[in-house]
Amino acid sequence: SAFILGILGLEAIAESVIDGFPRIIEYYTRGITTAWQGPREQGRNPFMGDDLAAQNSAVQEIAQGHVEVVILLLGAMVQYITRGRGNARALANEMRASAKGERLGQWMLEHEDELKKRPDLQRPEPRRGALEAQEALSTNRSKTADAAKPDAIDQKTVSSKIDAKQLDLVTGHPNAHSLSVHGGKVSDGDLMLRAKSAIKPNGDVGPSVPPLSSAFHSDELLIFADQTIRNGGALERAIARQPGQDVIRVTAQDAGDIGVDLGRGFKRVLPTGNILKNLETNGAPEKLENLRSIEGLYQYNPSKKNWETITIFPAPAP
Repeated sequence: SAFILGILGLEAIAESVIDGFPRIIEYYTRGITTAWQGPREQGRNPFMGDDLAAQNSAVQEIAQGHVEVVILLLGAMVQYITRGRGNARALANEMRASAKGERLGQWMLEHEDELKKRPDLQRPEPRRGALEAQEALSTNRSKTADAAKPDAIDQKTVSSKIDAKQLDLVTGHPNAHSLSVHGGKVSDGDLMLRAKSAIKPNGDVGPSVPPLSSAFHSDELLIFADQTIRNGGALERAIARQPGQDVIRVTAQDAGDIGVDLGRGFKRVLPTGNILKNLETNGAPEKLENLRSIEGLYQYNPSKKNWETITIFPAPAP
């Protein structure tokens, strides 16, 4: 818990969240146990299939754990700014100084009034003695924040098999985020969390929950997909479809079926991307396997005379 709070710059609300983590850990424990022990039907027949009920139960438990984490943090933030302990701007300033909390702090400021009105985020008074727990966590505050700082996205954080020039095409843009949001190090848990809360794998918070939160199976496949867009005609089709634009969107229709299993993703539960509505909705996002197409956003760099990748992610084949 101290690690999570340190990453987001939320050590100030430790008193309000310390009691909620044991319940959250129970969700994860049940989900992992079910996934580990119950994916197969009972018996010794080696031809028995997977127990789909057990798989679904495990996914539900883990997804609920993700939801509980987000609700716990949002509730603690609301408590902090409504009970005289501090104000939203002061808390946001602390978050800006952290490794991953800047975008979340900005989102909190923009939605402060809406958050305060949410009855499901109203918290009871903390029990006596919780302050001591906060002080215990705070002793390692600076150490936790330093340990949480991520490495920059460069050749050191991706496979040595990737060509440096091809890597530069997906990392050179100032807003490039393909590797940190859709790369091979992104877990299914990261994608499920985004499909419920709009919190991206790199800690940024999007304006809404996307229809599909997806990632490539590996960084090598991400680079392969980018090269396929550039050399397989998809980029040219997107440019022709959006004449005169220096920022263009490449769609799955532009790319077509690549013929390769590029990655997987999770569909949000609701038709709408409203963050709070998705958080409070029961049910786990649906997992989509075998994504065989690509979507992306590109911007032309006149000084380099090439198109730089802002983002690229796997998508269902059209």
